[in-house]
Amino acid sequence: MEVKHENIRDYKDMAKKLSSVDYWKPLAGEHKVKFLTEPEPTEYTDTEGNVTPQERFDVEVAGKKYTWTIPIGKTRKSLYGQLMLWAATKGHFTGLSVTLLVKGEGIRKDYTVVEALNL
Repeated sequence: MEVKHENIRDYKDMAKKLSSVDYWKPLAGEHKVKFLTEPEPTEYTDTEGNVTPQERFDVEVAGKKYTWTIPIGKTRKSLYGQLMLWAATKGHFTGLSVTLLVKGEGIRKDYTVVEALNL
């Protein structure tokens, strides 16, 4: 018995259109992060329509290239704040590296940029 489908879609074509961006989501541990670009503004919209401003970087971690997005924080201790304080001493991001310490999991992650500890 043959089943007829009225709204057949070209799934191969749809799959080709998917983003090939490989996002980096740091896990707990120590990471050496090399910045390949300067930050670009972007935003994240959750399922309820809430928009969070972010910065987007292309980075290299452990020899692999990724896209890394971080929310724009409001404090010096936020990941964003630490990175901006550090970059202010260098004048740029591209080509430079930081050591990122990550503790915890999920929304309870704590980030420390080692190079920004005394800034």
